[in-house]
Amino acid sequence: MSNGRVDILDKENSENSIFKLYDRIPVNNKASAYTDALRGDFEDSNLSLAYFSAQNVQANQNSIRAEVYRKTGRVEESKAIVKVIFDDPNYKLQGKMQFLAAYFGKELSDEEKEYAIELGKKIIYYHSEEPEAYAIFGDLYQGLNYPEEAKAMYLKSLELNPSNLNAWQNVLDYELRNGENDSVIVNSENAITYFPNQALLYFYGGTGYLSKNEYKKSVQMLEQGKKLSSSNLQLLALFNGQLGDAYNGLEDYEQSDKAYEAALDYDPENDHVLNNYSYFLSLRKEKLDLAERMSTKLVERNPEDPTYLDTYAWVLYNLGKYDDAKKYIEKAINFDETGSGTLVEHYGDILFKLGDVNEAVKQWEKAKKLNDTTDLLDKKIADRQLYE
Repeated sequence: MSNGRVDILDKENSENSIFKLYDRIPVNNKASAYTDALRGDFEDSNLSLAYFSAQNVQANQNSIRAEVYRKTGRVEESKAIVKVIFDDPNYKLQGKMQFLAAYFGKELSDEEKEYAIELGKKIIYYHSEEPEAYAIFGDLYQGLNYPEEAKAMYLKSLELNPSNLNAWQNVLDYELRNGENDSVIVNSENAITYFPNQALLYFYGGTGYLSKNEYKKSVQMLEQGKKLSSSNLQLLALFNGQLGDAYNGLEDYEQSDKAYEAALDYDPENDHVLNNYSYFLSLRKEKLDLAERMSTKLVERNPEDPTYLDTYAWVLYNLGKYDDAKKYIEKAINFDETGSGTLVEHYGDILFKLGDVNEAVKQWEKAKKLNDTTDLLDKKIADRQLYE
């Protein structure tokens, strides 16, 4: 070594070489014998014949040329070469995937989107038995904001190879966001058979059961996932938030409150937990001072969210602060775009407490035409009386 340089090969005495390079291709099928790459002395083998074949050399050259043309703005020339590559059934899938990956994470024009999808379809056509083909096409669709198409690709990939955690998670995320709770339950349980130690899968499954009001099964799955996520505080807080909801559904309020408080210990600004904990306390008429503090924080952070405004109004209602409750329920109704019967029924209840019985009944009658009202609504209307 001199001047910071290393002599890889001592030419005068090859036995004292600091490094020796070998191409590691067996000679005469003897695992212990290798040709010396420094001399360029190659022995024919299945590996060398394939790698240095005219077909493989041409494929590598095409890949390089297509990428150079693309990066230098010669788009049509690049596309012509890419077409040759993608229409070649013998060209390895991994190479084609690299071309497709060039379209990930970018703002694409409609024409570029159509072209990328066309390439994805070619991959599926020529590599229909390879699960990675469907997975990469799913990734493309997801990046282009075609979630339903992405889900279909991921599911096909999983049919061929269920040992793809990322594909399971992408499917479950789509299903959960779209309220496909039956599918969430089925697919989370299927995924768990392959990945029993992945906490997030239990979160999906537990949330699926929670959305169907199957609280006992939800608690079982969420508690199992919670055990697996003990080293991930952020995920642990998510489990505690959901467990607060599930235990509340079981009317195990002690466990529910503990779970909510544990979630807030990690993230005091968690809107989901602040809202649900506040609202359920107001329904129970317990810890109303705490509920008021939490819901106040909630509406300060989200002044136009109808759900959070309704929660705050209902906490104020149960504190006997009817004028303030009226103010916030009217804000909630003003911002609501879903036609929530809960909000309108609450408005009627508040008006009744303020002594405006006629207007209260009008709001109850309006709520009856909407969704998510209480079982007592008809009785309230018939008797012109508030029942809680």
